[in-house]
Order: sequence, then structure tokens, then C-alpha cells
Amino acid sequence: MHDVRSIRRHARVLLDLAIARGRAESVLADLDRMRGILERTPELASALADPALAAERRGLLVGTLIAACADPLAREFVARMARWKQSAWLADLAKAYERMHGERRGAVQARVATAAPMPEGWAARLAETLGRRLGRTVEASFSVDPALLAGFRVRAGDRVFDCSAQARVEQLRRAWMSGS
Repeated sequence: MHDVRSIRRHARVLLDLAIARGRAESVLADLDRMRGILERTPELASALADPALAAERRGLLVGTLIAACADPLAREFVARMARWKQSAWLADLAKAYERMHGERRGAVQARVATAAPMPEGWAARLAETLGRRLGRTVEASFSVDPALLAGFRVRAGDRVFDCSAQARVEQLRRAWMSGS
């Protein structure tokens, strides 16, 4: 794991610069694209994390990420991170920027995992219900996790709502083991 305080500090600096220049949304889009590249190509993320990687090779790999950035501020920031030998932090920095960006707008990021794809319209209703429960706007992203068996699990900030069959089975198991 990387130095969380440093990642947050870098994300805050980038967000402050982007807001001051009126480009917070375009930087967010670029970082999201870059994070997607890193998540889809774990070998790229792994290579960037390798301290033994030659500077020339690191520069070529970072160039791939910079090419995904349309905003000059995002391109410059990614290049600086590479020069400071902190390119391994880029995916975590993108997540921190996204979270801080949402917080400044009064929104909370929610990751929703469902046991199966949700029917049409249910995702919006779930996000709306979460928003009412949390008292904030919810920006939700959805994924499918068949291990949940049925239901869903939501991570919103530091809160977790586990409405899955897997969680219910675990509750029953613990109750049975404790003799209740």
C-alpha cells in the first residue's frame, strides 16, 4: 500500500488547481480514463510499481497514460508524478481525487455490488434511496458479484450496507455458533 497521506495531499493539490482553473470535471474524466487503463492492464500497473524499472521504460509506459489525458493539467500532473517516481500511486490518486471532488460538491461515492444485473430503473431508485438515507447526493457505480448469492452490498464512504444473502447466512451461522 502506498502512503495514504501523500496520495491525499497530491489529490487535494490537483483538485485545488483544477478548480482554480475551472477544469475539475475534465481532470476527473482524464483520471477516470487513466484509472480504467490501469485496472484493465494489471501488468502496466505492476510495471509502474517496480522500482527497478528503467527510467526510459517508465517514461514510455507513463506516455501511454498521458496519451489518455485530454486536459493539459492532468497530463502535466501525471508526467510530474512519473518524474518524482510516484507513478505507482496514479490509480490510488485518481480514486482519492474522485472522492474529494464528490465531497466538495456535497456528494458521496457509493460502490454497489449486486448478485445479478439489476433490472431497468432499479439502479436509479437504489441510488435515490441511499441518498435519502445518507442525506447527500449519491454517485453510485455498480458491479456484479455472484458470491453475494442474492441481494446487494453498498460501500458509501466509510459505511457499508450489506443486504446480501451471503451476509444473512453469515449472521445465522454466528447466531448458531454462539448458541442463540
